[in-house]
Amino acid sequence: MDYNIAIKRLRDVALSPGELSELKAWMAAEYAFLAGQMADILSLKPQEWARLREKATSDSQAEKAWELMPEGKFELSARYRMKGLTAMMSAINTRIRILEGESKAQF
Repeated sequence: MDYNIAIKRLRDVALSPGELSELKAWMAAEYAFLAGQMADILSLKPQEWARLREKATSDSQAEKAWELMPEGKFELSARYRMKGLTAMMSAINTRIRILEGESKAQF
């Protein structure tokens, strides 16, 4: 599965609790993978950023130069994917809670 397929699957309102659970497990694993990759990237950032800052006239110019590097592009992309995964896992929690309530005739 990939990120966009996970989004499409989550849009299906007829997913069973088991399918939601499976989807959430994939999202949690993807989040953990991205967090590990981010740790590697962020460990390189201070050294690279200092080098970029020497040539830049401002911090923001150095940051923009970082964001143009492959590592900077990955950092930016991973941050937004991680935010998306967090939001989707929260939505799954809500849907599972509602399905549990419906199964007990509480809604």
